[in-house]
Amino acid sequence: MRKIALDDYATAGLILIGTAAIMTLVLIFTVRSDLASASVILCSAVFFLVGIFFVALQNGDSIDAGIAGLLTVDATISIARHSADLGIAGNGFVVPAHNAADKTALIHFIPVAEGGGCPMPPIRITDTYSYLLDDSCPGILLLPSGVTLLKTLQNDFNLHFPEESEDIGLAIREVFEDVLEMADSVETTVSGDQIIVDIRNYRLFSGCARVREESAKICTMYPCPACSLVACIFA
Repeated sequence: MRKIALDDYATAGLILIGTAAIMTLVLIFTVRSDLASASVILCSAVFFLVGIFFVALQNGDSIDAGIAGLLTVDATISIARHSADLGIAGNGFVVPAHNAADKTALIHFIPVAEGGGCPMPPIRITDTYSYLLDDSCPGILLLPSGVTLLKTLQNDFNLHFPEESEDIGLAIREVFEDVLEMADSVETTVSGDQIIVDIRNYRLFSGCARVREESAKICTMYPCPACSLVACIFA
């Protein structure tokens, strides 16, 4: 049976309702009809109404963040494990690519070699959608795990992302703090070609911890949707 957790609003509401009930019972048993009794009746009615209001503020439909963080763990680990079995050892990149229909899309590219670089974007995909057979930088091509989330933010929430790195950092903060409410604060630091995004009090950290138990390499090879979303926004 699912345990229903009460938040601060619900707890305060139940206390007020209980207090109102006790005050009403006291009046019933004392059988008084003076001004003090009328004041107690008025107070108990106010306590009851405010208590109902507080209980109504409880977020009963919210999903436990610790459980939600585990939803994508197995898929992320499986993709990284299969990539390693194919001899792929590099770190992943999210870059624009052109397919055979000359349409631009975001692609997650993982080079074969450890420390291998990424071809100059946009990558031209001609013969296959899964492998890049480039002698200078061979690797595999995957869909970024955060690309669907990016499209949802653009289509359903009408979010538009700027081109300047400094402004993109502000957009990422808005997404994580206000839109998705997945973190308390997000700070983006841009130094040359290096971008550091510091996500503090990340709600879904349980998934990160589980992935790192398997291997810290997974985070750089094929990260979870949240980190992939950051890469997709910058790409």
